[in-house]
Amino acid sequence: MGVFDKIKKGVTTAAVSAGTGAAQGAVIKKVEMELADLLNKYDECYLIIGKRIAESLRSGEENSDAKVVEAFQRIQNFDLKKSELEVKIREIKGERLELVEAAKLVKVEEDVEKDIAKCKELLEIGVDSQEEYDRKVATLRNKVTNFKQIDALDQALAKKLLSEDDYKKKKASLLGQDIVE
Repeated sequence: MGVFDKIKKGVTTAAVSAGTGAAQGAVIKKVEMELADLLNKYDECYLIIGKRIAESLRSGEENSDAKVVEAFQRIQNFDLKKSELEVKIREIKGERLELVEAAKLVKVEEDVEKDIAKCKELLEIGVDSQEEYDRKVATLRNKVTNFKQIDALDQALAKKLLSEDDYKKKKASLLGQDIVE
């Protein structure tokens, strides 16, 4: 593993551990609290509108009330703020998922590098031929190249969306292996 690879690994590991920690959780909680406070402000406006409409109905008026219009304008402003907060929460949660996926990929890359080193040792001591070595290394590198698809297959299998046989066939295809039936 080269110097730049080690640096990349270190930076990625640090980003993953720092990013998925309490900092993101705290930001999400803060934004969720802002959202809850905003929802309470809606209730205040709804009370004003309800009272004014009830008063005008009792008195037989049919014209628009300035207080009702003002409260409705506040609701429209709250709608904008609410949308912004909801987008912010989704973005933070999305970043967290990306960091978790990056950590999984780093782990797969590390495992593949270890396995390639073992294959090289088997080649050097004469257990495997160059052809076997090349085939094994290509299969191992496909784990990194097709990481997202393999991860999706793993999730589908865990949710029982795929049969064990279909899973094995699709994974073997992604890895470039012969499909054994």
